[in-house]
Amino acid sequence: MAGRETTLKDIVAETGIPLNTVSRILAGRIVRIGARTRQRIDLVRAAAQRLGYRPHLGARTMRSGRHGCIALISGTDRRGSHLPPELLDGIQERLEAAGLVLHLFRMSEERLADPGYLPAALRNRSCDGVLINHLIRLPEDLVGRLGSAAVPAVWINADASLAGVRPDDHAAGRLAARVLLEAGHRRIAFAAGFPLPGMRHGSPAGRQAGAREACRRRAVFSSIAPDHLPPDRGTAPFWDGVLADPALRPTGVVCYSHADALNLACAAMRAGLVIPTDLSIVAVGEMSVIRTFPFDLTTVLLPWREIGQAAVDQLLARVAGQPGGPVALPPTLHPGTTVAPPVARKGKA
Repeated sequence: MAGRETTLKDIVAETGIPLNTVSRILAGRIVRIGARTRQRIDLVRAAAQRLGYRPHLGARTMRSGRHGCIALISGTDRRGSHLPPELLDGIQERLEAAGLVLHLFRMSEERLADPGYLPAALRNRSCDGVLINHLIRLPEDLVGRLGSAAVPAVWINADASLAGVRPDDHAAGRLAARVLLEAGHRRIAFAAGFPLPGMRHGSPAGRQAGAREACRRRAVFSSIAPDHLPPDRGTAPFWDGVLADPALRPTGVVCYSHADALNLACAAMRAGLVIPTDLSIVAVGEMSVIRTFPFDLTTVLLPWREIGQAAVDQLLARVAGQPGGPVALPPTLHPGTTVAPPVARKGKA
């Protein structure tokens, strides 16, 4: 507003919502909501943005005893601390709506494994809560160290044994296989590339189990992985071998990731196969990556934006003293163009 800073009272006058409710909404202290409350939250946030409201973080800290910031801890190995753009968007959207600041801490594996190490934000308790995004080589005592810091924490994309928010990998594998089944495929394989060293994440097993469940009593299901090859050779020799014999080749493949789908597609081209006429492919991945592909990959999309939003919601609930357990969010489907009915081979589909 011209001439002076916008206050909470200005938002009250604009929306007709009581001051106490406006204050709680903008502080992110309303976390369990129904449709009517969500309507009021959207109304207050829209008015705050329109009027140019900016919270005074120093005053808020003095008044509430909170710092107004959330820390995101991530490793430096991008394979094991994957931060999709959609995930960061979801986190930032929720924090901005609550008037909170995000501090990012990227730490090496050595730092994370050091039993005496804690990030400054936790050591000094200068943040209100922590989001943790780390999948591989998870030190045995890291959970305990974070707990000893007495700062609320929520894990992102971690196993179900840890409180946090993750994609439903079982549902992702099941949905991918159903796409192939509905197209008429009855020889379906699940394909995963090299496991990351030290990876303790449950997504490969979860996606494979989901695909296997969908195929039960409906299709011949197999699992193929190049774990018998030295990693420095890459997966190309493996895929070339799998696709070389038409009698053994599946007609449809569920790929653990978009990287596996790309490797498989390259092998199919080397073998002279046409996708999807000769081979149908469904991958699990994210839109920001498949947009870069030279073909429109049929993809089960993991809900990263919603995961980021839900992780912040759960963390704010923990900051407010409310418990929260593991949450798994369902995927959606990008139809793409890499699935078609199978071509009959010697009387088989």
